[in-house]
Amino acid sequence: MFNKTVLVVERDPIEAKKILDFFKQNNFRNKIEVVHNKTEALDYIFATGPHKDRPDHEVPGLILLDLLTNMTKELKILKPLQWYLRTQTVPFIILTSSEEQEKEVIKFGFGAVGYIRKPLDFTHFIEVIQGLSIK
Repeated sequence: MFNKTVLVVERDPIEAKKILDFFKQNNFRNKIEVVHNKTEALDYIFATGPHKDRPDHEVPGLILLDLLTNMTKELKILKPLQWYLRTQTVPFIILTSSEEQEKEVIKFGFGAVGYIRKPLDFTHFIEVIQGLSIK
């Protein structure tokens, strides 16, 4: 696939572990970083706060963004990414657990390169990933 870090934004630690297990079971070799909210995600992406020692030029190759019931709140993470040249091209995939959210994502787009319904399906995940041109 690609050799950059995948950033998973998932509030629920149990769901985050399921995602990590999914990657491990499917021999996904990229480095996976998990954060639990918008603030932690932005700290990681921009190498601030607890991530200040991480090289700030290394942005994730992909962001998996879990949507909770309030999609607008979760999607606010995307605004700062659009302001900086080095993060404008970072693709994100929305993780959703409901058909209702899936319909909203499809209807409004939200700039996502794809969406995946939980529980994760490896075949669908690969199909979405193969549509990306990340090195």
